[in-house]
Amino acid sequence: MEKTGIYVVSDEIYEKVIYDDMKHFSMGSIDAVRNQVVTVNGVSKVFSMTGWRLGYMGAHKDIIQAAEKVQSQTTSNASSISQKAALAALTNDLDSEVRVMVEEFDRRRHFLVREMKKIPHLEFIYPKGSFTLFLNVKSYLHKRIQGKQIGTSDSLCDYFLNEHSVAMVPGTGFGAPEWMRISYACSMADLEKAAERLHRGFAELLSGV
Repeated sequence: MEKTGIYVVSDEIYEKVIYDDMKHFSMGSIDAVRNQVVTVNGVSKVFSMTGWRLGYMGAHKDIIQAAEKVQSQTTSNASSISQKAALAALTNDLDSEVRVMVEEFDRRRHFLVREMKKIPHLEFIYPKGSFTLFLNVKSYLHKRIQGKQIGTSDSLCDYFLNEHSVAMVPGTGFGAPEWMRISYACSMADLEKAAERLHRGFAELLSGV
C-alpha cells in the first residue's frame, strides 16, 4: 500500500460489536500509511443511535478539506441533540454498557446460527461482528410456490414478508443476488418467532406446497 500509493477507506462502525475474542485494529494507526487511510465511523451501532445518522471521518487534512466542500453542498448539519449525545457517548467511559449489549447480541447470534444450521441447503457466513447474519439462499431460488416464481433474493424476501411476516434484506443491494440478510438486533422473543417462521417457510419452498 505504501509503495503503490493506493488509498483505503476503512469502515470501522462495528469496532466494538465483535465476538469470539476478536480484536479491532485500525489501519489508520500504521504510521507509514496513515495518510492513505480514510477512517469512517459513527455512533449508530456501538451506541445504538441508529436513527440519528451521525458519523465522522478521520484522514489527511487535504482529504478532509475536500470532503467538507462536498458535504457542505449536499447535506445540512446534524441536529444539536444528536451532536450532544454523540459527544457524551464518545467522551465518557461506556465500555461496561457496551459489553452488556454485545454479550446480548452474542447470545442471539448463537441462537440464530443454531436455528439456521437446521435448515437444509442453507449456507451462511458465520458473523464475527455486527448484528446481522448473511444467508446464501441459492438452493431456494428458481422455485415456484403457490403459483409464484421465486427467482431472486428480492422475491424470496417478499415471500417471507408477505407469507410469513419475517422482514429481511435482499443481497442484491450488496452485489450478492443469491444472499439475503437477517438482523438479530431485535428481542430474543422476536427471534424465536422468526426462526419458527423461517423453518416453516423454507420447508414449504422445498416441498413446493
